[in-house]
Amino acid sequence: MSSLWWPMMIEVVGVLALGGIIHDLRTGQDVNRGVTVNRRENPAGFWFLIALKAGIVCFAVAEMLFAIGLIQQDPFALLQTFTGHKR
Repeated sequence: MSSLWWPMMIEVVGVLALGGIIHDLRTGQDVNRGVTVNRRENPAGFWFLIALKAGIVCFAVAEMLFAIGLIQQDPFALLQTFTGHKR
């Protein structure tokens, strides 16, 4: 596979997560694995899911910045040092 395969997939997931954040903030509810989390009934759960999606967006932005050469550390390599896995 091409070396651009994983960064491209991370960008697609990041764009989908950003679209999910926008949709969730507009509707005030999030559906996760068939469970609807309403902002008024469960605000902590709702904002937790928004924060998880925002983390995915941040990782996608970091991967994009690495791909165009604006940052030096590969986000995948940094994640692998924390998890102990090798590529």
